[in-house]
Amino acid sequence: MGCSLIGKRASVWFGLAVCACGSVAAQQACAPHIEEQARWGSASFRPHTDVFLECPVAETTYRSVVRQWLRGRGDDAPPIASLALGRAVGFPWISNYIASAALTSPLWDAERGRVRSGGANALVASLLSDPGFLERLQAPFAGSPYTVVGVSVEKVLVGETGGVASGAAPRGQRTPYDAQVWIVLRGSR
Repeated sequence: MGCSLIGKRASVWFGLAVCACGSVAAQQACAPHIEEQARWGSASFRPHTDVFLECPVAETTYRSVVRQWLRGRGDDAPPIASLALGRAVGFPWISNYIASAALTSPLWDAERGRVRSGGANALVASLLSDPGFLERLQAPFAGSPYTVVGVSVEKVLVGETGGVASGAAPRGQRTPYDAQVWIVLRGSR
């Protein structure tokens, strides 16, 4: 991607600064990490130190970053009750799971794009709290004093299956694909 000067009167130095900054930002790699909020007993998974960069988090990256964070926590570290992941679309494997699981759930009406009974937040939380999926979330916590006991969500978004669901989902159906996601933890210390 090339750089261009803004207007005829833009100085060469300004143009060079814009080009240099743009090139550096474009070349930055994602730097996922965990940020603790000890006074609230929680932590947040951050895909990058720069919130303006789009950095999708693969399942292997999730596992690696969480393991590394847990290894770095001292025995005297305050207990953590939850790990905020942020938006599910930032974790494509979670977003795809939500969409696919909803399409096979008898509780989801894909034609109308809503839950048959109850709320979308409760449905998505229950889908993500399925024991099989919890095992995937639990994997990096193995050997640590923490157990994943559930998932909490809010702000569920629904979209057309053609743009969000993996596999051969029929077009014209609607499914949840995004939400704010928290992993609920129980500590053994």
